Amino acid sequence: MKLKIGFNHALPIITILVVLVSVILMVSSMSKLSQTHDESGHIVAGLEWFQGSYEVSPQNPPFSRIWSAVIPYLRGERVKIPQDLHENYWKNGAAGGALAKQFDSSEEYRSFLPYARLGILIFLLLTLYLVYLVGNNLNGKLTGYIAVILLATTPLVVAHSTLATTDVPAMGTCLLSIYLIILWIEKPDLQRSVLMGIGFALAVCTKFTAILFVTPSLLVFLALKVWKNSKDLFPYFKTLPLILFCSLLTVWTVYRFSFGLIGEIPHDGILDAGNCYASNPILSQMLSWKVPAPEFFKGLGDTWCQNQVPLKGYLMGDLKPTGSIFFYPVSFIVKTPLTLLLLFFLSIIITIYYRVFTWKVLGIYSVIVIIFLLSFISNLNIGLRHIIQVFPFIALVSAFGVTILIDKVDKSKIYYACVGTALLLSTQVIISWSQYPHWLSYFNLFGGNEPGNIIVDSDLDWGQGMYELEDFFEGKDVDSLHVAIFHTYNLCNYDLPDMSYIGPTEKKTGWIAISEFVYRKIPDWGLEKPCDFVDFIGYDVPFEERYDWLRKYEPVAKVGGGSIRIYHISE
Repeated sequence: MKLKIGFNHALPIITILVVLVSVILMVSSMSKLSQTHDESGHIVAGLEWFQGSYEVSPQNPPFSRIWSAVIPYLRGERVKIPQDLHENYWKNGAAGGALAKQFDSSEEYRSFLPYARLGILIFLLLTLYLVYLVGNNLNGKLTGYIAVILLATTPLVVAHSTLATTDVPAMGTCLLSIYLIILWIEKPDLQRSVLMGIGFALAVCTKFTAILFVTPSLLVFLALKVWKNSKDLFPYFKTLPLILFCSLLTVWTVYRFSFGLIGEIPHDGILDAGNCYASNPILSQMLSWKVPAPEFFKGLGDTWCQNQVPLKGYLMGDLKPTGSIFFYPVSFIVKTPLTLLLLFFLSIIITIYYRVFTWKVLGIYSVIVIIFLLSFISNLNIGLRHIIQVFPFIALVSAFGVTILIDKVDKSKIYYACVGTALLLSTQVIISWSQYPHWLSYFNLFGGNEPGNIIVDSDLDWGQGMYELEDFFEGKDVDSLHVAIFHTYNLCNYDLPDMSYIGPTEKKTGWIAISEFVYRKIPDWGLEKPCDFVDFIGYDVPFEERYDWLRKYEPVAKVGGGSIRIYHISE
């Protein structure tokens, strides 16, 4: 019993220390990772929002992008949006990232990129605080503290907390919305109804998929509450108009109280959205609507159009035309620390064994199920980050099971429960900190020595290794370098030897740098000139034959957490 009391007293201090060290490591890593694929597009869109409009890739709502741009904007950064942005999408580089070329030099861009990333770290801190609140609401402070430690040391979460993207904000606002739903169901008064409406709107204004995650979660939580407590539904239904009003007003606020024709918002060039709208009678009619926040409705339409396009998905060495229903379960198994997986599945067993089936606990489990069910029908198989919203709930379930065990186990076995929990938490902390600064490319033991055999893209190679590629060649007497690198920035702004592009069937000798994304044969396009992010060339080379000649050689090094392979071929 003394051990249990000591465990309870020590855990708050340990939690604060773990979060503090993790944040320090994350801030330090922000200047060590080169620009990833989506970052500059989000930063540019955020800067555009501060400058009074929002037309850069509106299928991504602005709330997280605002936070990516707030510090650069306050430091004086501005962006000029080209008039022909949407007609010449890749030439202007809105989402691809080449708009960074507007800035004077790579040194200038590098100097403000970490500041953009700092804005996203705020959402991690928000999420950790919310995890504590939800955990405390579920089963006391001990649950909250353990959940915070687990989430703050989950490599996927840590990785995306250091990047100026939309994923961690989506995770935070989704959890915020669920927490406010729980409070509202407990007591559907005026204040909680207003907060719930605002929370839902912020989640949707961060990522449109929140509509799919949060709405069914609300219905499930409400159904469970009524089922468990036989509550009258009228107090909930009578607050719905107020919730809807607060949600719509919040959306309009985030979109700067704009008003106009949906059709005046240009089509996103990368989506070929013009044909999509023309072929859909509802979308076509929608273009003639004059509404508040037209960018919001245009973004919803563009998101619909984007989801109609079959996207190839790489899994287990195969490039599938429309992705695979197994992508997210497999990614979850190989990208999640074994400690967290063990605690999660153990907690499920503990919950069932002790029959702890309150409406809140069942609701948290339901959110996890909903997110994974939705992932099965998604054809966007380009990264586990797209269901990053599930990880706070995984941490909560894992912590809940542990605390239930500590509360209910025989007094003679409390020692083993506390010591076992402490060992698992310590192991996860060590695993996380040891990955610095390469959390993005983290795989557990199931990933093996060649995790690229399983998944790639933003789970392994998202363009983050260019600084380390520079460091590798610094001081070496290398005149030329053949490259096939997944990037969204002018390669000549990096301090590298003279470069030439290497195609999928071109056998070359000398120094070669190839991204894991390209090595796994995924893209069917490349650049004619490595230093020109404009002239794309496609190639009609079968998947099996792309860079097949390179397979017989072993790389002399891997940099960027294994995201870039370096070869020196003399024969």
